[in-house]
Amino acid sequence: MGNPASGVPVRAHQPKILLWDLETFPNLVTSWGLRVDGYLSSDNIVQERTIICASWKLLGKVGIRSVCVTAAVPVDDRQVVETLHEIVSGVDAVIAHNGDSFDMRWLNARIAFYGLTPLPPVIQIDTKKIAKRKFNFNSNKLDYLAKYLQVGKKIKTEFDLWKECLAGDEKALAKMVRYNRHDIVILEAVYKKLAPYVPYHVNQRLFTIRPVCSHCGDSSVQSRGWSYTKERKYRRYQCQKCGNWFRDRHAEKAQ
Repeated sequence: MGNPASGVPVRAHQPKILLWDLETFPNLVTSWGLRVDGYLSSDNIVQERTIICASWKLLGKVGIRSVCVTAAVPVDDRQVVETLHEIVSGVDAVIAHNGDSFDMRWLNARIAFYGLTPLPPVIQIDTKKIAKRKFNFNSNKLDYLAKYLQVGKKIKTEFDLWKECLAGDEKALAKMVRYNRHDIVILEAVYKKLAPYVPYHVNQRLFTIRPVCSHCGDSSVQSRGWSYTKERKYRRYQCQKCGNWFRDRHAEKAQ
């Protein structure tokens, strides 16, 4: 736990914030032609869409992990879903790009398909929503943001890769996993660039009694003036690592 007198931050536990990303197969459907007016019916589905692979890592930690379907039965994603169910159930928050609309809803659908128990409540941090709400970028796509913020770019792929994976090509599946893992690298870099500009999602200060940054948990913070309400004032700090501003937990009455 640590000792307050020693100057070492006391933490109940380090918050577990998971960066994650899915790659998925499309539905296989029947059609009388290539030009279809309106939407196809669900009766046209001959193979439901499934998850190909997933990659994840803990924010600020070293090491990306992945799980992938087998070449023998590439549409059987049960192991992928069960692994993700266990991983996501054990963290405090998850970070994904378009994760609220895509990754989490995809995972929930496959969890329901296999009859697994629902995931516990978890804080969801969506970098696409952050980009759209707080900034005026030309595009909110991950690849564009990574290039604009000068932290990298996505690996270029073509739709043929998905078709090769569906056919059970082991090399294609391995290539898909590499593509998936690289997305985690740029996702983390983009999140670190955007996070100081928005209110914190997981307050790192709840895990220690020492002054640390609410965003990144770093202890290199400087006191810089005061933040005022109508009745009270709070000492204001800025993180010297990520630039985030935050105020003290305890207020003083305004004079």
